[in-house]
Amino acid sequence: MSKSSNADTTSEPIAIVGMGCRFAGADDLHAFWQVSLEGRDTFTEPPADRWDHAAFFDTNARARDKSYCPVGAFIDDIQSFPAVALQVPPRRVEVMDPQQRLSLECALNAIDDAGYATGDLPRRTGVFMGVTAMEYRTIGSARTVAQMMASGQLGQELSEDDAAAIAKAVERVVPPRPFTAPGALSNMVAA
Repeated sequence: MSKSSNADTTSEPIAIVGMGCRFAGADDLHAFWQVSLEGRDTFTEPPADRWDHAAFFDTNARARDKSYCPVGAFIDDIQSFPAVALQVPPRRVEVMDPQQRLSLECALNAIDDAGYATGDLPRRTGVFMGVTAMEYRTIGSARTVAQMMASGQLGQELSEDDAAAIAKAVERVVPPRPFTAPGALSNMVAA
């Protein structure tokens, strides 16, 4: 136990008893440790199912709307998720940011690493996560923005062909649903 500068306030010691993680080239803590021990480089070109890397790559570091970096650290298989085991309805999973799904999996790994079964957690358990990227929310908004562009709400009204092309470009984006907002908000990840 440590005392703070205020004599009436004490701080209780804390312990990290379980950890979970997912990194490029490492699906769990033990695999990450192995990657670290081997000093393995897990940077690769962007997977084809993420985005068309050629459309955004340029060797000129000052090129507008481009990236001069040809590689990144990409987590494998961000689509699969044990929704049924976690009692998350499939329609909710469809509008959940992959970061939320990965966080749930990592939390389960941390519980397992601590030696607990999911139903036997101590009452005083803290969950601490930091999230900065919001790409999924941006992709989800693309459908609405495309509709606004096609109707001329963001400037000049488009031709029928242009409007159809924009609509086709976002047809695979899942339309908003009642659980879209909590599924896309980064402040919901730890919850």
